[in-house]
Amino acid sequence: MFFKKNEGYVGVDASLAIIILLIFIPTMASLIYGINISTKASERKASGLNIMINVLETAKLTEMNDTYLETLQGSFESIYGGTNLAENTITFSAEDNEQNRYSITVEVTDYADGKENVQENVVKTVKVTAKYKLNNQEKELDISTVVT
Repeated sequence: MFFKKNEGYVGVDASLAIIILLIFIPTMASLIYGINISTKASERKASGLNIMINVLETAKLTEMNDTYLETLQGSFESIYGGTNLAENTITFSAEDNEQNRYSITVEVTDYADGKENVQENVVKTVKVTAKYKLNNQEKELDISTVVT
């Protein structure tokens, strides 16, 4: 009696292994890419919010007077460098720890604007906007508070 021995791989086994790899590898690569993009987006947003909160804290610590906007601009100038002041808006750029750039706009308005029976220059609304690029798309964050 003669028995045939099954040794080695045949073409069907090798083809099946290649097909499985061709499906598995791109799927895993796209999952890893998506996770990396999501992580990077979260980190950039968190860094931008951190800068914005620092700006709001500086605005809260600045003494409220007739030259509030100029004093605030001087504070930002000493912290972040070049600032521009136009009407009630201060603009400057800031960087986080990883050298990512953010374009910051601080808009200061009198809380009494348009309201009757409210004393002017006592309470101000400070709105901070941060713009940054992520994956060739411009992203924008807004946050505001009332300062007394």
